[in-house]
Amino acid sequence: KKKKYWQDKEKTVEEKDIFFANPIQMALSYSQLNLKYDKVLLDAQCTLDASVRHILKYQKLGWKEWNAELGRETSELQKKLIDKAFEMVKPGGYLVYCTCSFSRGQNEDVVLWLLERSKEAELVPIGEMEKREGMADYRLIGSPADKGLIENTLRFYPVNTSTSGMFISKIRKKGE
Repeated sequence: KKKKYWQDKEKTVEEKDIFFANPIQMALSYSQLNLKYDKVLLDAQCTLDASVRHILKYQKLGWKEWNAELGRETSELQKKLIDKAFEMVKPGGYLVYCTCSFSRGQNEDVVLWLLERSKEAELVPIGEMEKREGMADYRLIGSPADKGLIENTLRFYPVNTSTSGMFISKIRKKGE
């Protein structure tokens, strides 16, 4: 019996369809063998400011406050990560960039930086959005995700998910 990771009316994703690799394996296969991937998921290092659980944990360890310098340093790291991750994507393939931060500087601004840097990058919809009744904003159909601060991005807010916050974007590499 094969383990099912995800299933809907149209598609079942099974274990054989998923390639698991740690970052070191991916970097080595990319640099030594020049392998490119159909899909890359970058769950980027962030300041964790959308994760109440992490904030409470770090306060216990002595991290008392978030500061702007930490945000800037993290954003610069994320730009390096997204740049390298996008290099690993095949033409016609996808990069999903996500964080558990509320910071525009770690989310939408990093995605915009990549879009400005690479003519091959295009932000694509993750799913169909619907207008929320009585609200000015939109939500992903069948999901607690709200529209992000730029088109074709999503934000999950703790008030809607009863969990930590999250940002997600899907970037296609033009070609094929």
